[in-house]
Amino acid sequence: HIISTVSFLAVLAFLCYEFEVRFETFIILALASMFILPHIMIWILFHSYQEKVFNGFTMFLQTFIAVFKINPKTFPSLLECEKVCENETYDLIQNMKETLLKEGNIEPCMQVLLNYQSHFIVHNLVTLVTTIENHGGLYNEGLDLIQDDIDDWIEDVYQFKRIQTSTKNKMMSLCLLSVGIAFSFLNVNLLS
Repeated sequence: HIISTVSFLAVLAFLCYEFEVRFETFIILALASMFILPHIMIWILFHSYQEKVFNGFTMFLQTFIAVFKINPKTFPSLLECEKVCENETYDLIQNMKETLLKEGNIEPCMQVLLNYQSHFIVHNLVTLVTTIENHGGLYNEGLDLIQDDIDDWIEDVYQFKRIQTSTKNKMMSLCLLSVGIAFSFLNVNLLS
């Protein structure tokens, strides 16, 4: 963080020198930048963390469904998911297992999952798993549909992130282009 701040201030000082900006204006820009940069870094780290949590959660859902198809029981499925999940998702699985053991009923366990993420896909999964646990029956088609929904959910999120990154890159390119135009205009004025 310190290196990025120092390098940003160096670039700012260079640009202010080249464009003959008053020292007071440079100080104001530098102070504003020093207050804004930490917020930008926190924002970037927060979104990176949220992406990691999303990836872990969707991996848990996909693993849960794959294991549940083989053995339609929640507790063994949670045990298998526990082996591949980490951090926040691992804690969720632990909480679900504890609730299932304590209550002895599938509904409170699945409510923990719904409380964590109330997305309609999760609600559909909870409803289907609860029905299968309580009543049995044919279920593979329903689980396949939910898996397809999860895949679409992941694809939609990544498409949004690609568009967001593309827009950010275009904005940065336009900013660099405007600095280049300003430099060329400054050089033309100096030569005149």
